[in-house]
Amino acid sequence: MNRRPPSALAAGLCAALLAGLPAPASAVEKAQWGPLASAHVKRFLRYPAAERRARQEGRALVRFRVDRAGRVSDPSIVESAGRPALDRAALAAVRAADPLPPPDWLPDGDTVTATLPVAFRR
Repeated sequence: MNRRPPSALAAGLCAALLAGLPAPASAVEKAQWGPLASAHVKRFLRYPAAERRARQEGRALVRFRVDRAGRVSDPSIVESAGRPALDRAALAAVRAADPLPPPDWLPDGDTVTATLPVAFRR
């Protein structure tokens, strides 16, 4: 049997498990949280009536922090949808969606910064 030395990541995981520490979150867990959070926010999205009538479309990027309980803080627009009313609606949706599905992979007491695209399409 040909044995190769463990990678630094594997060695770190083994050391953490032996020390009784939780293993770090997998990329899969993190990747699965994004679509859950996005779908949750979408349920609270309201297309401003005047913008809809005027057939205005756009996509805003909203950045915010989330704690392990899913509580949202500090939402802000990092890329405008091109219309102030759409930007306000994107921020309102993120605020109304609070709390988001909890990112269970996040250690207690920590927060994560998320950036979410919020699209307005007819």
